[in-house]
Amino acid sequence: MSYGPSIPDTYRQLGIYVGRVLKGEKPSDLPVVQSTKLDCVINLPTARALGLEIPPTRLALADRLHPWLGRPEGGPVTMPTR
Repeated sequence: MSYGPSIPDTYRQLGIYVGRVLKGEKPSDLPVVQSTKLDCVINLPTARALGLEIPPTRLALADRLHPWLGRPEGGPVTMPTR
């Protein structure tokens, strides 16, 4: 289980920065911004392999669940969202 920056929020911030640069602001004048939205991701196969049981309430609060063991045979890697 880990917390990390929200990828969609990061892309949104990137779009704001690009818009400001295209409007004429100098990149060196733009402030450094950290992501304020964090996502909680739970890796279910690893938890099972370690013998950990994740309570249903914790699973319900997770932003994303990581339910697969590696890359599916011949298929693309996809991240399910709730």
